[in-house]
Amino acid sequence: AVVEAAGSGAIRTRPEAGGPEPAAKGPDADARQQDPAAGQTGAVSRTQPAQTQDQAAGAQPEKTPETATPAPAGSHFAVHVASFRETQRAGRETDYLEKHGYVASIREADVKGVTWYRVLVGEYRTREEANAARVALLALPRIGYAQIVTVKDR
Repeated sequence: AVVEAAGSGAIRTRPEAGGPEPAAKGPDADARQQDPAAGQTGAVSRTQPAQTQDQAAGAQPEKTPETATPAPAGSHFAVHVASFRETQRAGRETDYLEKHGYVASIREADVKGVTWYRVLVGEYRTREEANAARVALLALPRIGYAQIVTVKDR
């Protein structure tokens, strides 16, 4: 068999003249089909590009800084991890988060006449940065809730 490098970084084999056809293996196995334009069995169809494993699993391509979702003007993204009615409990939560390397703050919110103390993490300029922090926060033993919020700059 002759080894060819494909444009997607995958390596494909094709049979040598007169040799047996290799079995379909790897990420291109689904793309292998009889392609009249290619003239041989085992050729990869050029009308349907082979999918990467991430694409097949439904993963979205990673956004670059040029395509990241910025916060609206005059605001930033943060991750809301808890709300308490007592400032002391909110303070203990921020201490816990800071012990784990996060910058945490407390914001007061009036909800139906009741004051709540919301614990927020970070000041992220893009939604993607905030989401990465959200995922990391959820890995902490004590954090079971993490929601991205938009916060107006002070």
